[in-house]
Amino acid sequence: MSLKKFKKVNVDDIRISGSTLFSENDVVSNSSFTFPIRLIFIKTNLLEKDLKQNLSLKNVSVSRQIVPFGLKVHVKTRTPVAYAERILNNEEKILGFIDKDGIFIDKQNADKKNLNKLTIQVFGWKEKFKKILSEILIAQENYEFEVIKIIFSPNGFLTVEEKDLKQYS
Repeated sequence: MSLKKFKKVNVDDIRISGSTLFSENDVVSNSSFTFPIRLIFIKTNLLEKDLKQNLSLKNVSVSRQIVPFGLKVHVKTRTPVAYAERILNNEEKILGFIDKDGIFIDKQNADKKNLNKLTIQVFGWKEKFKKILSEILIAQENYEFEVIKIIFSPNGFLTVEEKDLKQYS
């Protein structure tokens, strides 16, 4: 049994649970490891960090298994609460979603159920705005006002449009 630790893990040896959005190939292509790789050389905490960041996951757990041989990957996806547009390199627009923590979720990594219920739009998302964005989204949820649009300008100004009161800057 201990010799299995030195056996190489292939794409077929990866088992994913928790979501049907991601495949074994997604795990391979979004990790810093080159597969096939020996089971003993896989640093599970590094793989978890790679997948969480690259696939916009809320949580991920990776464990090495000898029987059955391979990697077990359990993922927890983020729930979109708003449509979003992110500007990359000051020119390329990327469409996706935002969760209540202000985290950007790429379009292909978002759970498609309940997307038709989203009413908020966020423009100009950047990593540095996620805390204030999260505070706005949570406040909106708690205090019964309805935000329609949140716009971050390139120079950092924030504009919030509310359904009844229209616009704040």
